[in-house]
Amino acid sequence: MRVIIVTQTFPPRIGGMQSVMSALAKNFSKIIPTYVFPDHNIPNSHPIRSYKIKFNFSKFPKIFRPFIKKIKLKKILKEDDIIICDSWKSLNALPNTSNKVVMLAHGQEFLSKTKKNKINKLLKHVSLVISCSNYTKDIFLNLCKFPESKIHVIPPTYEIEN
Repeated sequence: MRVIIVTQTFPPRIGGMQSVMSALAKNFSKIIPTYVFPDHNIPNSHPIRSYKIKFNFSKFPKIFRPFIKKIKLKKILKEDDIIICDSWKSLNALPNTSNKVVMLAHGQEFLSKTKKNKINKLLKHVSLVISCSNYTKDIFLNLCKFPESKIHVIPPTYEIEN
């Protein structure tokens, strides 16, 4: 079993979700083979490169990245891999798969109802949603057709040891 992280938000860029995704990658890499599919290159000098994380970069214009990631993922995915996506937008990069898919719900991406149909279509791939708060969980449930029993609230404490 491996963890495959598909993300648009990752260091060296700075932000809350970048911190969450890097903490997940670091901590998983201590106990299980971990692969990260970020949207950009990470310099060899960046501290995250010292962890046992395998990176698969997409050096293509933004419009092509989901398609390229999908092809790369299809080639490497094993049956028991677990896929973690930073948001519904990263679900676009997943091939049709029976793998367990965990999606993080962190809030602002569910405030606009204009993408409701697209989000609900992509959620068919998702096995579990991790929401950062009960408030975000409620926003998500108001917009999305997803079983409440498959949504868990975990505050973003991923950088805390253990």
